[in-house]
Amino acid sequence: MSTLIFDIEAGHLLAVEVDLGRNNTVRLRRAVHAVVEGEENAPEDVGRWLRGVLDENGITAKSAIFSVSRGEVFIKRIEQPAGVLDRAERHEMIHLQMARQASPTSAENVIDYDAGNDGNGPITAAAMPVERVDWRRRLAKAAGLKLDGIRLRSAGVRAMLSKADHDARSALVIAPGLGSLELLVIESGRLVFSRSIDTALPLSTERHALEHYAERVAVEAARTWVSYRVSPDGREVERLVVLGAEPLAGSVARAASERLELPEEVFSPASLLDAEGDIDPLVLTPAIPL
Repeated sequence: MSTLIFDIEAGHLLAVEVDLGRNNTVRLRRAVHAVVEGEENAPEDVGRWLRGVLDENGITAKSAIFSVSRGEVFIKRIEQPAGVLDRAERHEMIHLQMARQASPTSAENVIDYDAGNDGNGPITAAAMPVERVDWRRRLAKAAGLKLDGIRLRSAGVRAMLSKADHDARSALVIAPGLGSLELLVIESGRLVFSRSIDTALPLSTERHALEHYAERVAVEAARTWVSYRVSPDGREVERLVVLGAEPLAGSVARAASERLELPEEVFSPASLLDAEGDIDPLVLTPAIPL
């Protein structure tokens, strides 16, 4: 059974239809990029437009996952108090801390978390304003989709790399998206730090456009490196990893490597995605984090 994973950002839709197989295998069937039509504050209008786009492109998936950037949510690592908490106590503790810190105003949030390690050790929790979650639910319903969840693009990046990258050294990962850029630090397969920056992919593959984009990304990569180093869990980052197709990924890797003086590696869509047919590599680049 196929699943739709999609993102709407900066007035653009990026949607991929995937088959989820045994052993967590993923096969990309179709990918669609389109300029969004409809008022942003009217999710039903955008949802009906989305339904038309999916039908035109032969996408039949009924279940869907809405992908969002790191900037859409508040994330916090919470240390558990000494002693053993039962599930109900842990749930109450997390919701209380997140409710206090996620909203300086009285805005309500939807809160989720990953206890990990059988409930021991730090907990990663996330909060998203109720109105943003509701907007996505209404949009999906209008498109005739069953919304199975809302997922961070950084989680998609980590999942992709866990299958292809067998280097245990810590990495600063750069994953370009349509309207924003995901920057992550991964250590031994664990996502330990992430940022999201609003910066759209260049509209041209001409040298000047690529170099301008690459230099901006390199600056943000350096800021991410500094932010991580001064964080409580900060350590040395040993290498750079860039996800994307050439020539864009190569330009980004060279610029960031020069600035940070770290060895770089590029993972192309072909090395990360099992895709059917002839899908534009420039569409596959922002599809990787989904």
